[in-house]
Amino acid sequence: MIEACFGSIMKKRILFLCKRRPQQRDLLKSPYGRFYYLPYELSKLGHEVTIALFSHNKNENCSSVADGISWHSMSTNPNPISAYFEIRKLTKELKPDWIVGFSDTYYGILAVSLAKTFKTRSILDAYDNYAAYIPWAKPLHALWFRAARQADILTAAGPSIADLFQREAGRKTTIVPMSADPSGFYFRDRFKCRQMFNLPADAILVGYSGAISNSRDIRTLFDAVELLRKDNDNIRLVLSGRVDAGISIPKTALNAGFVATDKLPYLISAVDVVAVVNKNSSFGIYSYPIKLYEAMASGLRVVASQTPATKWILANHSECLVGPEDPIGLSQRLQQALAQPPSAYEGLPNWQDGARIIDALIDSN
Repeated sequence: MIEACFGSIMKKRILFLCKRRPQQRDLLKSPYGRFYYLPYELSKLGHEVTIALFSHNKNENCSSVADGISWHSMSTNPNPISAYFEIRKLTKELKPDWIVGFSDTYYGILAVSLAKTFKTRSILDAYDNYAAYIPWAKPLHALWFRAARQADILTAAGPSIADLFQREAGRKTTIVPMSADPSGFYFRDRFKCRQMFNLPADAILVGYSGAISNSRDIRTLFDAVELLRKDNDNIRLVLSGRVDAGISIPKTALNAGFVATDKLPYLISAVDVVAVVNKNSSFGIYSYPIKLYEAMASGLRVVASQTPATKWILANHSECLVGPEDPIGLSQRLQQALAQPPSAYEGLPNWQDGARIIDALIDSN
């Protein structure tokens, strides 16, 4: 009777499985994204949360308690089998009510397998189309979708991934959207931020952060900015992120290189408009760029390649969208954005709301 009345107030033991360095961020040293904030917010709702992190580096086995969460790091190098026995031992000792597979195909498969072994329940969460990374690994993808069919709950970062799950796994999938991290992404003084990176105070800056790769349609952005510079050579492109082999960065661009996590909010706030480019590819269709959420939370003007994902994120801001692989259209959208005052985006998702969605799913299953 008490559980029926209070539902989600009842504490659950939840075990999350995740790689230790999603997007090259070490979760033991730097809170980041859905991999940290969803478990953290669930712990604040009263659940007993444990996160098992899997590292590809040697000698990274450790355990600690921080931010109300129990953390366990397990190295898969040089022997992944030892990590497998460690997670089995932890699961047996913990007796979780739910096991959540986060951040990669492998951990979704493992979460369902452990749940079946220890007769508990499982959640698969996807923030990307993992098949786009290694399309040739068809047996792995088959195991992933089989795990999706067997999981008790499926969650996804947006509707295109949810639709993919529902087609491949034949299962209802609940959307738990991405969000900017709360620790840094808000409106800042642009010129103070420029001073931090020695960026020209009087230039008009177009910012891009992320993989500098042809697969992300970076050439279209290069060409669009050069078109803008024909009318105004005070416009400069500011880049940060990993540069793929074979990419030639324009001489007029300002390359900030790798920017530490704690400095990234300042770099985003230093520019006048943020460009988020992608292709309508097997990756781009399912990509819900965290950089777009971060720029919007910072009150920046944004222009994004229109894919099903960005069209959903910017449903109330169609003026920010432009067709992929269209440098002329992109240059026009950037020019229009630069002519507008800084933007205010209403109703942006946050991690508290995401955790409440998962809490409600747990409560009703």
